[in-house]
Amino acid sequence: AFSQHSGVSSLAFNLSARLYDTAYTPNGAVEAFRVAQDAGSAGLVGPYRSASSISLYPRGDFLDLPLVSYGSTSVVLSNKPAFSRTVPTDEDSAAVVVSAIGGFGWRNFNIVHVNDAWGSPYAQLIAARAAACGLNPPLKIKF
Repeated sequence: AFSQHSGVSSLAFNLSARLYDTAYTPNGAVEAFRVAQDAGSAGLVGPYRSASSISLYPRGDFLDLPLVSYGSTSVVLSNKPAFSRTVPTDEDSAAVVVSAIGGFGWRNFNIVHVNDAWGSPYAQLIAARAAACGLNPPLKIKF
């Protein structure tokens, strides 16, 4: 669904932005992608969620349409030709979390996480990193 249009012009190029609602779901992201593609987009910024980006990057790769996410952190998206991100991966974030836990001198901790495509793998990354750093295995509590 088209919601806003603005444009910036220069001597070298014309750049415009259009906003499409992904409804914060993979299906909504696919529909927004289709509408943006039909509008002649040369590249896309977003979506925020990894689950939505995972459903879109094969389309972008196939169509040579770059996708840049400002929030998709899943390592599944690493090294994809048509995908870029402006945030660190979950793997990098997990390393920082475990480093902070170790820095506080804690050897025991628990992980409370959402049981979805992002939360469960992220909890596993933290647990694996903790084990590699000699910390006790954390209890993982999902909801």
